[in-house]
Amino acid sequence: MNLLALRYFCAVARRGNITLTASQLHVSQPAVSKIIRGLEAELGVPLFRREPDGVRLTEAGRALYDKADEALKLLDDGVQAAKNTRFAPPQKLRLVTFHNFGFLSELYLSFQQAHEEIQLSLRQLSPQEFPQQERYDFAIVPEIYLTPKHESIPLFTEEFLLAVPQSCPLAERKAVDLAEAAPYGFLVMNPDSPAQQFFQAMCQLVQFRPRVTVECNSINTFHAFLEAGRGIAFVPAHSSLRDHSSLAFLRILRPSCTRTIHLCWLRSQPLDTTRLLFRDFCQDYVARHLKDHALTAEF
Repeated sequence: MNLLALRYFCAVARRGNITLTASQLHVSQPAVSKIIRGLEAELGVPLFRREPDGVRLTEAGRALYDKADEALKLLDDGVQAAKNTRFAPPQKLRLVTFHNFGFLSELYLSFQQAHEEIQLSLRQLSPQEFPQQERYDFAIVPEIYLTPKHESIPLFTEEFLLAVPQSCPLAERKAVDLAEAAPYGFLVMNPDSPAQQFFQAMCQLVQFRPRVTVECNSINTFHAFLEAGRGIAFVPAHSSLRDHSSLAFLRILRPSCTRTIHLCWLRSQPLDTTRLLFRDFCQDYVARHLKDHALTAEF
């Protein structure tokens, strides 16, 4: 039994006439008759009852038609679905942030490896651009940038530390109040960055204005000046700077210098299956990296 025989059988069953069916299929009437006779011989039962005005299904023929017609429709649907994937536009997700989180590149590559059918784009914005930007599916931002137009889930809470050269008197301490750092010069990155704005807010809270000795645009330059003893720095606890043995890292007792980083999306864009997939992937991925102490954040 083959698919062609089943297709001819179902076509004759629907039309009730072998000659008309042959014309519709653009084949000869003897060819259709031969296929029907072969199918009846293979099954050992008559499928049609010949009548003056055409043919009618026998009981055996009706039983075969009901299942064969359903099976052929399912098969055709599957073939069409497979063909449609050739022309379906690729699924796309747009992720934005204004942080240089070290884990982002690894998250991006891991997601693309697991879900090749989805194109994930990653764009870095400035904090000033973000409030006006609405062309994204997800953003990774500190909680202070969330607005009523956002929905979000917390990814992790990061603590800020003081990074000091081993030559600094503070290096002998395990923890300090932020106000105790007031006499020292500070190294800072871009003053418009969220981390530096957070630092300024903490300094205002304890009522001192930090004395900036070096302002850098490059993270590598920042590391070099810090190791050279040109100042101290306010850094995230998950910063890659913690790999530098020439530095000491002090907990800040007062004020509490922590902030929560969120994965957010616009309320006007409900989460479809693709977005839900990325949201859950992102949450699980960050949780694993925090557990393994592999999550890093640049500032």
